[in-house]
Amino acid sequence: MPNVSVPTAITHRDAILRRIEDGERLGTIAASLGVTASAISRQLTGDADYRLALQCGVAALLEQQEEELERSFDGATYARAKELLSHARWLAERLDPQTWGLQRQAVSVHANGPATIKIISWAEHDASA
Repeated sequence: MPNVSVPTAITHRDAILRRIEDGERLGTIAASLGVTASAISRQLTGDADYRLALQCGVAALLEQQEEELERSFDGATYARAKELLSHARWLAERLDPQTWGLQRQAVSVHANGPATIKIISWAEHDASA
């Protein structure tokens, strides 16, 4: 039988997903396992549980950053905490637009019929649009 090793991301999948859900950075997780963040990401990208873990991790990250902002005691720590919270919000909008993204609205008026109003949610559009 050939010597085929199982990728670290698969071997430690459940532990990795739990750590991501807790808001831990992928780079930190990867370093602790002796691999790169991209190696883990490559192995888990198609995994629905990985996507869910990222979404939960973003919620945890937002909470951590909000707490950090509340604990800031001077101008420098406040500015840093505020910027990190802003980045966490940006990341949340990108990773989970249905929960954290802005809602878009569109109004269509047709000359030959009644006015039509259609509410278009962020989820109906590609994030790159």
